[in-house]
Amino acid sequence: MDLDALGVRHVAGPYRDGYKVNEYLVYRYGDIPDAQRTFPLALRANPGAPWQPLAGTVECPDLRLLVLTRAMWWDDAGKPEWLDRPRHLKPLLPRDVLVLPDGKLLWALESQHPDVERRCGMVTCLDSTDAGRTWTRRGVIADGRDWSWGSTNETALARMPDGDLLCIIRTKASNEASDTHYLAAARSADQGRTWTMLPPLAEFSVTPHLLTLHNGMVAVVYGRPGVHIKASADSGRTWSVAAAVVGPSERELLAKPLDQWWAIRHDFRCANTSVVVTGPDRFLVAYSDFRHFDAEGRRCKAICVREVRVSRERSPM
Repeated sequence: MDLDALGVRHVAGPYRDGYKVNEYLVYRYGDIPDAQRTFPLALRANPGAPWQPLAGTVECPDLRLLVLTRAMWWDDAGKPEWLDRPRHLKPLLPRDVLVLPDGKLLWALESQHPDVERRCGMVTCLDSTDAGRTWTRRGVIADGRDWSWGSTNETALARMPDGDLLCIIRTKASNEASDTHYLAAARSADQGRTWTMLPPLAEFSVTPHLLTLHNGMVAVVYGRPGVHIKASADSGRTWSVAAAVVGPSERELLAKPLDQWWAIRHDFRCANTSVVVTGPDRFLVAYSDFRHFDAEGRRCKAICVREVRVSRERSPM
């Protein structure tokens, strides 16, 4: 349903995204009718039981959400063209939900900062005590008002072997080399109620994944340029030197001036990865490779999958 047709008015904007190809207006979540704020949910008592359809909701009326209103792309002649879009609110859908030992669910939600009159993100820790039916604010993970990063909706949340929580965050999606692109990190020692920002975990941050393995090791996957993996044996307090999955090593890239590695950031892969844990010390990472060679030796783009083993005795890969 179009928000204009519902009589809902925006509270801020328009704001451009970091790539300067989309324009957004900001809406207060509590101003949106209840029927438009629910999302589909299905629960079952055990793996053999039938799924029961339900509806979930986020009970944070002061959240500020971005709604796409104009989009731009270039025509065949290289001229930018803007297209007005209906003001449709995408439902808030829980993603990468973390289950605590007491059964509570946690979700790291990124939204527009309510007190900043520009594109600026903040990350909120939401919790649910009723299996995902309702979500309320548990704490604020990261406040980006003093940094040059905007909302990207690329976060990863995991419980560390020592019981702390760690959240990692992509800092900006943009075409500007001078912007911050590092992988931000925040830690909580009280199950998500309060958070402490940490030094940047890595220089790059596209599509971050955070994995706690059964052998007590922690792994982080991130990219652009390339795809890189770091491992931690002390619950994410210190990290190994990054290992490259595709493209040059992080160390080799960072030895170059900023403008040089920035110019080749798209040469190796898109960096939008997916991961699946497959054992106590290993996982699969799926990634694109723009410099792959097929069986006949021809260079082509490809989607590849690699198994990564992480142990205390060896670096990832």
